[in-house]
Amino acid sequence: MNHIIPGSDFGPDPKSPKKSVSVSELRRRRRQKVREQKKTKPREPYFLPLVLQACFACAMLLLAVWTLLTDHSVEGKLKALLIAGGGALASYLINTLAIQQGAKLWAYGFHVVGVLSVIAIGFTGGALFAATASGLTLKDVAGVVLSERAQVQAYVVSSRIESARRVERYVAAASSISADLKGFVTCEDSDACISGKRAGRGAVTKALELLSTRADQLVSQLKAGQATGSAALASINGLLASYQTAITSGDDVWVRWGAASLIDAKIGQSLATVEESLPISAVHAYAGELEAGAVIDGNPGATTRITQILQGHGKRLREVDVGGVERAALPPFPPRPGVTTALRYGLMFLPILALCFVTDLAIPLSLFLLRYTQERREIEEEFGRYPNDDDPTPPDGSGRTLKVWPDPKLFDGRHLE
Repeated sequence: MNHIIPGSDFGPDPKSPKKSVSVSELRRRRRQKVREQKKTKPREPYFLPLVLQACFACAMLLLAVWTLLTDHSVEGKLKALLIAGGGALASYLINTLAIQQGAKLWAYGFHVVGVLSVIAIGFTGGALFAATASGLTLKDVAGVVLSERAQVQAYVVSSRIESARRVERYVAAASSISADLKGFVTCEDSDACISGKRAGRGAVTKALELLSTRADQLVSQLKAGQATGSAALASINGLLASYQTAITSGDDVWVRWGAASLIDAKIGQSLATVEESLPISAVHAYAGELEAGAVIDGNPGATTRITQILQGHGKRLREVDVGGVERAALPPFPPRPGVTTALRYGLMFLPILALCFVTDLAIPLSLFLLRYTQERREIEEEFGRYPNDDDPTPPDGSGRTLKVWPDPKLFDGRHLE
C-alpha cells in the first residue's frame, strides 16, 4: 500500500491548527506597535515654536524696557539687555519644562504638576505681558495725557473767561447804585425827600454820601481788576497756543513733556492772576453793608425809608451772583505715566495689547494644551479607553466585546514588574 508522506512531493502539507491568542497578548502587541510608531515621530515638535516665541518675546521686552527706564546711559542699556535677556530666558525655560514635562505628567495623572505648570506659564506670561504692553504703548499714552491736559486747560480758562465777563455786570450794578445814591443825596440836600425835615447836609445826607463813595471805589476796583484780568487772559491765550505747538512738535515725547510742563506752570500763574483780579469779596462786603441799612438817630421814619432803599440795592447786587459761579481750578500737572497708566489706557491701543497677549500668554498655553491632548491620545491608543473591536469574542457566543481597561499600575506606559 502506498502511503503518502506528509510534506513530500506527493501531496500538500496539512494545515496546522490555528492557535488562539489571548487578550493579554493582543494588548502587548498593540502596545508594541504604538511604541514602534512613536520612534518614527519627531522627538520634540514644540522646540521650534518655543524658540521663536522666546525670540519675539525678547525683542518686544527689550523695546519695552528701554522705554520704561529713564536711564539711557551705558549702564541703562546694560540693564535693559539684562532684563530683556533674563525675561526671555525665564519664559523659554518655564514654558519648555511645563510643555514637555508638565503636560506629560498631567496626562499620566499627576494633576498637581499640571496645575503648577499652568500657573507658572500664566505668571511668567502675565509679567511679560504687563511689561511689553505698557512699554510698547507708553510714549503714545504720554501723548494722549498731554492732549487731555490741553482739554482741561481749555475748560478752566473758559470758566475764568465767563467769570470775567460776569464781572461787567458787577460794574454796571455798582455804577447804577452809585448814581442812584448820588441822586438821593442831591434830593435830600435840596428837598429833604428822605428825612422829611430840614434840607441840607444832615445825617441822612452824610450816610448816603458815604455809601455812594463806597460804590464809586468798588466800581474803580472792579474796573482795575477787569483790566488786569483781561491782560492775564490774553497772555493765557498765547500760552495755550504755545502748549499746542509744544505737544504736537516732532520731538521725542519726553522732550515735549518737559516743555509742556513749563508752559502749564505759566498758565497756572496767569490763572492765579486772573483770580486775584476779581474783587468778589469786596463786592460781597459792600452788598452786606447795603443790606444792613442805616440808622438815623431820632428819625425812625427816615431810618425805615433809607434802609428800604439800601436793602433793595444790596439785593440787586446779590442777584448778579458772580461769586456763586463755579470757577474751575487747574489741577496739578500729571506725573510722568508709568505701567499702570499705560495699562489703564489699554483700550485705546487694544490691537497692540492683543498681540502682546498672544505672544506672551496665548501661544505657550496653546502649546501646553496641545501637548497634553497629544499625550492623552497616545495613552488611550496604547492602553485603551473604550471597548476595542480587535478583542476576541467571549466564548459564550454573546457577541459582546470584552472591555479591557488600562492597568492602574503604570509608569511611563510600562507595567511595573
